[in-house]
Amino acid sequence: MERTPCIQTIYTPQKRFGIKCFMLCEESGYIYRFKIYTGKENAPQNQGALSVSERVVVDLMEPLLEKGYHLSIDNWYSSITLFKCLYEHHTQACGTVRINHPGFPEPVKQAKLRRGEVSAYRSSELLALKFKDKRDVTMLSTIHNEKMVQGRRNAAQQKPKCISDYNKYMGGVDRTHQLLQPYEIARKSLKWYKKSAIHFLQLAMLNGFLLFKKDGGRKRFLEFQRDVISVFVFGQDNCAHHDVPRWENVVRLTTAQAAPVHHARPC
Repeated sequence: MERTPCIQTIYTPQKRFGIKCFMLCEESGYIYRFKIYTGKENAPQNQGALSVSERVVVDLMEPLLEKGYHLSIDNWYSSITLFKCLYEHHTQACGTVRINHPGFPEPVKQAKLRRGEVSAYRSSELLALKFKDKRDVTMLSTIHNEKMVQGRRNAAQQKPKCISDYNKYMGGVDRTHQLLQPYEIARKSLKWYKKSAIHFLQLAMLNGFLLFKKDGGRKRFLEFQRDVISVFVFGQDNCAHHDVPRWENVVRLTTAQAAPVHHARPC
């Protein structure tokens, strides 16, 4: 393995090492920006006293700050300091937070709840909330109040609107992974940059597909990828005219054809 700060230890049974990539996605799965993690010493340094994870969020959001956007983030990034920093830049946020996070209100942290009950605490623009479902769910939000809404799966059970919205908008990142996973073409390689380059090409392909769908396209992601590859490999003319048959070219991309072999018997 090459010595590079991009490669990080991953504590999963499937992989021991990998390249950590932070992504900023919209609800559809469209990837607006991404950043490769290359170590603490290379993290953005222009955000004051923020931690590494907090600086990553501010760095990814930099072009969108001061424009009134809403951001959903998970508990690896969430912190009171980050939410206040974003709010100062006219960007509201909502996300799960670890219950032992420093500064999380003690009355909410210590509240003993039965299923369906809520404990909440507000300080100025920031809401801290704990909701009891199958387990405790703790949230921070500068967008919401304590309003409850009907659950999607069980209409009789209500849940806080901040949790409902979080589940809805955090689905964009999950959708990105779901669309890419069946077509993941990266293979084991001693050259980490080869795998990265292929992965980034697939991210660009996915973004193109999502824009294609937004414009009314009806193809599946697999068909879209085949058409794009066909243009690059066989030229624009093969795809520009629908009356020109190009199935032979597509077959060459998707199947391996073997010529028959004849064996001569000795006389």
